[in-house]
Amino acid sequence: MEEKIWSYIDGTLSAEERAEVEILLQTNPKAAMLYEELFSLNKELKGMELEEPSMSFLRNVMEEVNEQTLPAPLKTKLDARIIYGIAAFFVAALSGWLIYGVISSSTSEDSAPLFRINFDFSKLNGIFTNVVICTVSLALAGLILFFIDGKLKQNITQKKGS
Repeated sequence: MEEKIWSYIDGTLSAEERAEVEILLQTNPKAAMLYEELFSLNKELKGMELEEPSMSFLRNVMEEVNEQTLPAPLKTKLDARIIYGIAAFFVAALSGWLIYGVISSSTSEDSAPLFRINFDFSKLNGIFTNVVICTVSLALAGLILFFIDGKLKQNITQKKGS
């Protein structure tokens, strides 16, 4: 009802709808009272002068925005000892696999193996297949290369900063 009365005051209704609202205003005292309130409010709003900001308002706002300091981007610090510890673990794991491969290999049946150490890894035969060993070795090699790349980039940025 309020929306129709606002449209009636604004003059945006069709002739048919306008007639319906006029009948409603004549028959319903609540609608007539609402019409009087909205009409007086509309009259007051039309009579008010709009306040405009000063000519330098936009410039002042932009200067204020430019003066504010931007927060520095967050840089995570990672302790170098952690990186070296992880790298040492992977190097030790690769070295262990290499040593195990050398120890367990022999050139022929007649010749003696390189070392006379007997490791019983028969229980792990199903776990350490060639595919698993190659995949882990490739992943370790990738991680080592990633580590070396990071160190090289760090050295380059330190040289540029100096």
